[in-house]
Amino acid sequence: TEMKHRVFRYYLPQWLSILGKFHKNLNYVDGFGGLGAYHTDEDVKSGKCLSKNFGSPIISMLSILDLEQKGKVEKANVLVLDKNTEYIRNVEIIVDYLKIKTNGFISLKQGNFDEEINQFLDQIGVGNRKLAPTFFLIDPFGIADIRLETIKRIMRLEKSEILLNFMYNCLQ
Repeated sequence: TEMKHRVFRYYLPQWLSILGKFHKNLNYVDGFGGLGAYHTDEDVKSGKCLSKNFGSPIISMLSILDLEQKGKVEKANVLVLDKNTEYIRNVEIIVDYLKIKTNGFISLKQGNFDEEINQFLDQIGVGNRKLAPTFFLIDPFGIADIRLETIKRIMRLEKSEILLNFMYNCLQ
């Protein structure tokens, strides 16, 4: 998890900065948002209750906020999905606590990734609307909630990118 977040902290701001030069609107979709923060072994041993080890939803929002303040991104919308209602609520609590407010919308939604993304893509297809450049983080716990056909649909979107984290140790 820590290595994945290091890569993500480096890559997402680069992507946002580059696309932000050419597009006023950008999107970030986190398909498996999780809790929004996690405790390391050190946190547990020291008895820390408030972790600053943020997960991808919070890392992305803080990156967007930083780039907006620097004038590198005008507006980026955020959609965080997770099938676990408690996880979404926890992300909401962290966003409120940190007072994260970006120029775009922040939508935290409980739901199945595959169903929600396909519904989202169906809505975009109506009237041939074009989607702003979109970064999709797909980081499932296993592979049960994701179909290859959905990945293919996302890949057909112009100026969009997928960072797919596949944890092989979930397969048993």
